Amino acid sequence: HINPEIGKLRLSQLRADHLNLLYSKKLDAGLSNRSVEMIHGILRRALNKAVKWGLLPKNPTDMASPPSVKFKIPSTWTSDELRRFLDSLKDDRWAALYYLACTGMRKGEILGLPVKALDIDKGNLMVIQTLQFLPGKGLLILEPKTERSRRLIRLPEFVREALKDHLTRRAALAQSPAWKETGLVFTTNIGTPISPRNMLRHFKQKLTSIGLPNIRFHDLRHTTASLLLEKNVHPKIVSELLGHSTVTLTLNTYSHIINPMSSVAADAMDEIVGQ
Repeated sequence: HINPEIGKLRLSQLRADHLNLLYSKKLDAGLSNRSVEMIHGILRRALNKAVKWGLLPKNPTDMASPPSVKFKIPSTWTSDELRRFLDSLKDDRWAALYYLACTGMRKGEILGLPVKALDIDKGNLMVIQTLQFLPGKGLLILEPKTERSRRLIRLPEFVREALKDHLTRRAALAQSPAWKETGLVFTTNIGTPISPRNMLRHFKQKLTSIGLPNIRFHDLRHTTASLLLEKNVHPKIVSELLGHSTVTLTLNTYSHIINPMSSVAADAMDEIVGQ
């Protein structure tokens, strides 16, 4: 999005009006306010480096006007709805894939999970890469979204058991002459990466068949975070599980859950003071 518009400009030529025009074009092309705000954030961080290195006297993004982003409470399921969904997957060949979403992993992190990063005996995995579809380039294995996204995840026992069953089926499929080894945990029947689009189609069909509220696959991640916070799991732990860049991001995203918990502090002070 950035390079085709302003990539040929020299740093000394870059002004806030160039950036405002970029943002306007992207909004007119159909990008959401959030997507354009992310473009602004990428430019701001990059140009801060230029200022730090003495290549620019000041950062033009400081004078630019990115679109405002209104906070939206994430769509989530209740624990009963999540349980209904997981129960419907017991005989599904992709059950373990959806179970992993209950650990807060992103879609690309799950689809890009390599077998070598999974330690079934110890019950954990390392997020070390992600699978993404890029227009004109197809499916690519890329670095995690941020440095904090590269993390160790301890597996709940039900996820661990589902992964063991999945790896057994994968080993059987790998005996086929048509098998193409990619080293990924989740593949098609011939070993190639699973297209995110096909996985999302399968997910939506599942929701329709069992009559659950229509949510995005990414909302499984939000559901996990919300349910853990409602169980009083510390936000710092939830932040590390999700691979958020800062705990502040977690606090801001789930403030609708965390803020009502402040009553716990009030009740504790009543108990301490004894009134």
